[in-house]
Amino acid sequence: MLQAAALEEFIRQNVTTDVEHINYTPPPAPKKKSTTVEPAQEKSQVEPEFDLDDVKNVEAFEAFRAESLERTKPLHSLDELKAASSQ
Repeated sequence: MLQAAALEEFIRQNVTTDVEHINYTPPPAPKKKSTTVEPAQEKSQVEPEFDLDDVKNVEAFEAFRAESLERTKPLHSLDELKAASSQ
């Protein structure tokens, strides 16, 4: 988040162009029925799952985003993302 805000500020100060972050939140991934790892698999081979519910201080991150980043309207699907990219 800090890197995105710093990059936006750098571009605003050094490049004559508009800056806007894509405000895309993908749809939630379907929950897996089982998280059991086969004995032959090593832990390093198992991809970690990312769930927004696991993020702590969601309100603080959103307040920072709202204050520090110029963002598109919220986009929640690939169709919305494609439509926004053609504008």
